[in-house]
Amino acid sequence: MRLIRLAMFVGLLTAIPICSVIYFGVDRLEKAATQSKDLKESLSAILPLPDMVDVDTDLVPIRRGPDFPFTREISNQDGRSLDVVVTGRGSDDLHFLSLRDNRSYRYPIAGLSGADQAFAEKLPVHEPGPDDFPVPRLLTNWQGRTLVTMIEGRSQFEVHFRTLPNSETYIYPISRLSQGDRNFIFGLPVNR
Repeated sequence: MRLIRLAMFVGLLTAIPICSVIYFGVDRLEKAATQSKDLKESLSAILPLPDMVDVDTDLVPIRRGPDFPFTREISNQDGRSLDVVVTGRGSDDLHFLSLRDNRSYRYPIAGLSGADQAFAEKLPVHEPGPDDFPVPRLLTNWQGRTLVTMIEGRSQFEVHFRTLPNSETYIYPISRLSQGDRNFIFGLPVNR
């Protein structure tokens, strides 16, 4: 009888941490889902689409010159969509940062959906250079927390950025970023 009670007690002690890990893991996933929804809303509020007229009309843009960066959901001809920060436009391609995988792409305008092709062709040509600031980037610190930022510059040991949800400016040590983000930041020119 004592052996059965001991086995039940040990089983209970091991079940509590496992259940709490599962509960908090699900809780983190739910929080991440709501944060990504809030992130989309805040991105569209902070980086609105440029002052363009309706894509269906043939009117010219209200403003002249590059209106980059801005957020947009683009889709290809197959109908697959992607949330991006558009950073520029070449003569035949669109430059953007994918918010899904934190990579910059040059995508041919001819490969976009009809509405996105019409929108992209009305954008002014602006080739983002390697030394152009601000640089949009999803920065991850060493603890795994991620922020959508606009990097405004860097010094030898610090990165200067603005967060997109609230436009607050921060100076953050490069050494406290994730390894991938450290490598990216060290590839940027020093301007501070």
